[in-house]
Amino acid sequence: MGLFKAIVDVAVDAAGETYRRSKAKKQEENMSDEDRAALNNAIKMAEGGNIAAMQALAEAYTFGRKAPYNPEEAVKWLNMAAERGDVMSMRNFGVLYSGSDVTRTLYDANLAGYWFNEVARWGDQDSARMLNKFRFNARTQKWQKIG
Repeated sequence: MGLFKAIVDVAVDAAGETYRRSKAKKQEENMSDEDRAALNNAIKMAEGGNIAAMQALAEAYTFGRKAPYNPEEAVKWLNMAAERGDVMSMRNFGVLYSGSDVTRTLYDANLAGYWFNEVARWGDQDSARMLNKFRFNARTQKWQKIG
């Protein structure tokens, strides 16, 4: 039964990702000129080092708001902001990889636990609460989701 469930889960995830990609293509085709201009402006600002623009782009691409759904672009912009020491982007990495309905295709308990732990060490209470759903396995040297 476990193998069958795993196969079904993979098929459901693949179908969901196909649907999201199709929706993203339609979103891109239906973007207004105003939204397109705002997106291009945000990209220019982010490329110039503006962390707020990087965060906005990551959110837009994660949820498909004012930009087409694109998890790879979301990760790219979050990574750029996190590399610059932006704590909110580091926490958002944890959220992105924690397996919410929106980001399910990016689920990675090890990465989620890693980012929540990093930010919790900086005193971020939200990350500390989220970290309670993970534990570090000393044997495998990886974070695992609890429950």
